Amino acid sequence: ALAIAACGLTALVAAPLHDVLDPANIVMLFLLTVLLLAVGLGRGAAVLAAFFSVILFDFFFIPPRFSMAVADAQYLVTFAVMLAAALITAHLAAGLRHQAKLAATRERHTRALYEMARDLAGALTVEQVTGITRSFLRRELASDCRLLLPNADGHLESSPGSEPTALMVLEHSLATMAFTAGRVVPCERIVDGASPIAYIPLP
Repeated sequence: ALAIAACGLTALVAAPLHDVLDPANIVMLFLLTVLLLAVGLGRGAAVLAAFFSVILFDFFFIPPRFSMAVADAQYLVTFAVMLAAALITAHLAAGLRHQAKLAATRERHTRALYEMARDLAGALTVEQVTGITRSFLRRELASDCRLLLPNADGHLESSPGSEPTALMVLEHSLATMAFTAGRVVPCERIVDGASPIAYIPLP
């Protein structure tokens, strides 16, 4: 809806300039609209705007005006070039937008990991380590964790600060498997409604 509205607004702005600007210059206004939509809304909106811009340009600015008919076949080339340029512009701008979002996400993750490492460096007890880790996972991944440590007999037990739950008791064998084999053991769910779980042996 925003893409169509933006193209319509461009046509309204350009309409009074029909007798002042050449059609090639009016095309630039539509291409600018496509570029702004690609940066602001992404590739899908920009592609829609590219096709809609060609339709509006034909209807309002190419003789005979207010008709989809084309009196001069050379304008078909104009439409093709306009559409190709708009699609390429949309693709490139949307790609840059995507890369910018990825860079911002990587920066946020790096900062979060740095802050976690800083907090862990000052931790003195297992309870503090568990609390810092759980806080990080909840904040960054909307997940939770439990830390199991081997006791004197080599059996895994919940560490201080990691309260055992019924779900953890049911899956204790999977945690032991990961600890013994030294590899990650994934588990989609043990009961209906449970979230996916992964058991990760820590070096």
